Amino acid sequence: MTISAPAIVDRLNGRLAWLLGVGTWASCGLIVTGMILSVSGAGSRGAGAQFVSAGIVLLIALPALRVAMMGVWFLLSRDLDFALIAAFVLAIILVSALLGAGAAVAVGPRTRGAHGAQLARSFTSSTKATAAGQGG
Repeated sequence: MTISAPAIVDRLNGRLAWLLGVGTWASCGLIVTGMILSVSGAGSRGAGAQFVSAGIVLLIALPALRVAMMGVWFLLSRDLDFALIAAFVLAIILVSALLGAGAAVAVGPRTRGAHGAQLARSFTSSTKATAAGQGG
């Protein structure tokens, strides 16, 4: 039994839509959970921020997961040209992410300037005052 090309494309599109839909909802769920934990004060200190960060990371990772899923699909379909293209795109995404993270760590907070440092200090002090019950 041979499956037509449009049916294969429809199956791929359906699986990609499922991946992106589930990933988006999971990301939103993590972000909302983090916001609720932060506002309610439940959980350990900083747990809300960790949930929000995880949700954002998942949301940012979804396009790379899509490319990875397409690469696996092309490999299983024995379409090596497109599998190599997907692998190349994934390599570009990985190198970009690593270079960006490395640059952020190497440069650090020095690039914020005086205004950015002052803004960070005022935010930190107002957050601490709010947590201590002194208002904002």
